Amino acid sequence: MAHVMWVRLAIGVAAMVWTCGCSPSPPLPASGGGASSGSAIELQQFEFGGDFALGDLPRRFALAEHRGEVVLLFFGYTYCPDICPTTLGTIARAQDLLGADRARSFAAFVSVDPGRDTPARLAEYTAHFGVRGIGVTGSKTEIDALVQQYNAYYEIQASASAMGYTVDHTSRIFLIDGAGKVRYLFRSTDRAEDIAAGVRALLHPPVS
Repeated sequence: MAHVMWVRLAIGVAAMVWTCGCSPSPPLPASGGGASSGSAIELQQFEFGGDFALGDLPRRFALAEHRGEVVLLFFGYTYCPDICPTTLGTIARAQDLLGADRARSFAAFVSVDPGRDTPARLAEYTAHFGVRGIGVTGSKTEIDALVQQYNAYYEIQASASAMGYTVDHTSRIFLIDGAGKVRYLFRSTDRAEDIAAGVRALLHPPVS
């Protein structure tokens, strides 16, 4: 019988960011981000998040080492049948839309499936989508702590599929500024243009 992993942190309804990745999604929170097509990106401030490091060299990611860059953080796993490949493709397109600013954006794809997602598999997976970024994971203890730190969620689901179990997971994209603060939560269905606009808003803040 598959072992079920459940990680959940509730900081209040306004801060909740659940959106399951590979199963029917629960209702979206009343607030917390997500761009609508053609709408302006209104940057926000969140209490959750902060610095973290995962992996070993040469496949190591430390948020503190990306000061001055805008980081797009996404939780998922390489065996994900739908949300993860679609979202990584959207992130790659958003980075392409940035032009010269692409060099100041970085995508961190954090696998919540360390049992199957080896560093080599994650490297191949992220390279396939052409993102400027890294795929990284850690031990279950490290992943659980990070998921709680970012008020996220994942749960392993038993499956009769030949591919093995599936994983429900938060499908939001965390927009993190150059100081390491979460400033926006994109839905996985948001357009590449919206995500690029969010990155530009952090890289080129209006002069007051």
